[in-house]
Amino acid sequence: MLQIRYADEYNFDVIDGDQNFCVDMAVWTCTCGKFQLDQLPCEHVLVVVRKSAYEAYDFCSPFYSREYWYESYSGVINPLPHIASWCIPEDVSSFKIMPPDVRTSAGRRRKRRIPSVGEEQSQPKCSRCRESGHNRATCQNPIALHPSGQTFTPCSTNPSFQGASSSYHPPSSIDDTNS
Repeated sequence: MLQIRYADEYNFDVIDGDQNFCVDMAVWTCTCGKFQLDQLPCEHVLVVVRKSAYEAYDFCSPFYSREYWYESYSGVINPLPHIASWCIPEDVSSFKIMPPDVRTSAGRRRKRRIPSVGEEQSQPKCSRCRESGHNRATCQNPIALHPSGQTFTPCSTNPSFQGASSSYHPPSSIDDTNS
């Protein structure tokens, strides 16, 4: 959260965390340098504009206006002739341009992107118990068989389970009387 301290009618001190930025609305400057470089209001100037009687559009350079944009493209733009008809000096055509030297970093390449400032990491959600913080492979919760909350317990630990092996006998041979 950015805070503002008023120095006078045109000068403001904007506190951004542990840094202070001085904004001078009379000469269009901010100590972050973005206001002078882009000639558009930076975040510190926009905070001052919101808290005061200034308009943000008044602090944009006229080069960003529609009139200047139309004027820049109003003249004739000559097309280039075919590349075969270009006159290239010998010293330029003989010069070999190589790609820049790129050193690959040691180790394995990062597969996941680095989140930007203020972006939250999403927590994994288990598809079995629907809780966040873990996935299906690491789920420690018992499996729900029914929405009533009844859970599954393995046969070996269930005392009410009576094995069917004593009452079930598979057929020993198939009787084929139709052939």
